[in-house]
Order: sequence, then structure tokens, then C-alpha cells
Amino acid sequence: MPKGNWYDYNTNKLYAGGRSYTITTGLTQIPIFIKEGTILPIAKPVEFVAPNTVFDITCYVYGKKAGATQLFEDDGTTFNFEKGMYNVTMLEWQNGKGKASKKGTYKGKVYNIKNWVNI
Repeated sequence: MPKGNWYDYNTNKLYAGGRSYTITTGLTQIPIFIKEGTILPIAKPVEFVAPNTVFDITCYVYGKKAGATQLFEDDGTTFNFEKGMYNVTMLEWQNGKGKASKKGTYKGKVYNIKNWVNI
């Protein structure tokens, strides 16, 4: 593992970086590791994506402190983002609470931040 602390995505087990590990997974799992300090936004699965689809997002926060991250939001079908028609949703974790703020000119809604989970 690279330096730092890492969480196994499948089990949430914490691993210290700078060491080697042997990881055993089942046939349906891929070993994925998330670095401590990450906010990982995961959308609830949808059957299909339509122009009016809104993704319900759960933000997983790995560790007690996490750096901010951003989600880009536009209509997904045109090049209007080149004309400034987009939003940036900032995701932050401070004092044990999640905060989402949006800036931009896009009038639609693609992301709905539903939940925050601290790992």
C-alpha cells in the first residue's frame, strides 16, 4: 500500500500504508481501497438514465477529517456547459457533519444529496 491509511471498500477495514498485505476476496468482489480523507459520492442505482433523472447520492466519508470534493452537473446531452450552463456541487465534511453547496447557472437538478455516512 502507498503511505497513508486506506480503507477496504468492501469491508471498511482500515489498513496502514507503507506495508504489503495479502487480500483475499470472493469471486464477486474486486479489491478496492479508499484513502483516508476521501469523500466518495455514490449514486443509488437506477434502471435507466433519462434526461430528467435525478441521482440520489450517499456521501461516504473515510476518516474523521476529509478534504472537499466536487460534482459537476449539466444537462448531459448538449455542449451548453461550454457556454457556462453548469453547476459545481461542493461536498465538505466539517466537525462531523456533511455539507453540500451548489454554484452555477444550470437550472436543472441532477444530484440529490440524501445521506452522509462516516466510515
